[in-house]
Amino acid sequence: MRVATSSGRTARQAVSKSNPGASRVISSPSASVPAGAWPGAASTTTIVSTAAPEARMAARVYEGELAPNSVKSYDLESRDGRRVQVKARIVGPNTGAGAIFSAFRSFDFDVAVLIAFDHTTYDVLWAREVPAADIETAGSFSAHVNGHRIRITAGKYLGTDVTPRFKAMLSA
Repeated sequence: MRVATSSGRTARQAVSKSNPGASRVISSPSASVPAGAWPGAASTTTIVSTAAPEARMAARVYEGELAPNSVKSYDLESRDGRRVQVKARIVGPNTGAGAIFSAFRSFDFDVAVLIAFDHTTYDVLWAREVPAADIETAGSFSAHVNGHRIRITAGKYLGTDVTPRFKAMLSA
């Protein structure tokens, strides 16, 4: 997705000039994201990080440290030592029952956190903590993406509900 900055450059172009060391540009899922919708972000063009906003959010909830970009299997290590993989999806009225989270290509993590965000407010609709074995069992393997896919409708009911923890962190 290309997000134009006030100067007309794309976010990726703006980052390459202002922060050439950034290895990943995170722009919001929509160019109309309200300022402050993602924690720590003032606007869509200032979200520049090596970690996705949902991973940074989970790191705060789990009081953990983000994993280096070179780690493929998990996004953060929680304070209690668990390796956490974070997957997020924007959900709206037109999100079909077949919508999926991005693929799980390895299972070298302890738990996955599946987060669904409202498509207009970016509020957390629900968040679930799911053991890796349950993700592997519930997911269907797709050779096309070389990974296991979890449907939004299935993810909503897997594991343990951690929605209150995410909502509490966002309201603090």
